Amino acid sequence: MSVKSIAKDDFALAGKLGRLAKCALWIAAVLTAAGLFFSDYLYSFPFWEKTIVIQAILLSAYLLLTLGSSLANFRARKTKINDLVDNSFNTEIANHHSENYYDNEEIRKGTVKLFYNTAESCFFSYREMQSMKSWECIKAFIPLGIIFAGLIANKTEVIMAIFRISAIMIVTIQVIRFLVTLSQLKNLLDRMLYTLKHKPSSIAQINAESINYALEYETLMIWYGVKIPDRVYYAMNESLTSEWLETKKKFVI
Repeated sequence: MSVKSIAKDDFALAGKLGRLAKCALWIAAVLTAAGLFFSDYLYSFPFWEKTIVIQAILLSAYLLLTLGSSLANFRARKTKINDLVDNSFNTEIANHHSENYYDNEEIRKGTVKLFYNTAESCFFSYREMQSMKSWECIKAFIPLGIIFAGLIANKTEVIMAIFRISAIMIVTIQVIRFLVTLSQLKNLLDRMLYTLKHKPSSIAQINAESINYALEYETLMIWYGVKIPDRVYYAMNESLTSEWLETKKKFVI
């Protein structure tokens, strides 16, 4: 399958950042393993004591590069959603259609073609991820093995230092992820309200817009990955319901 150039570029950027992140992580893992198993020899070199700083920098780079990869991947997925809807309904949500992305041109435009296109995407994703399964499982056991070996070798101080640094970076990235999600939700809501307050060009277009907005919203919430707490929902539900009822009076659809 060929992909619209802007999506291809974003996917390529996500892949590049992801590979750089993995390189940083593996270098940090090698340094950790070396310190665990060859500490008596390596600590005879004056510079070796400073490797904990290098490991901290590498772990920080890994987390930040992973965040950048997620952002690029999210942007690419949004572009693919636009292409999916336009290809299925012959609409113009995206600036222009992707070329030869789907193989269902014999299917009539509409929800049935959307179904076929989604099934096609799911088929490719499943088969591609299935081929990655064994290697992904192997990669998961390698860092766990290093940590387990460190515990056996009674090198818990090194492992705890790495965990402390990681915890700080994870909290920081969670905040960044939250703020990015909030900004994207505001942008999506503004576009939906604009569509609802103005007369659509056609029934097909409003159908396509509706599906596109739903897919984009679900993609965004999945990327964020955190459920809004019930206490927040119940505390704001009544006031937000009243505000939404007033807002709906301005809709023309």
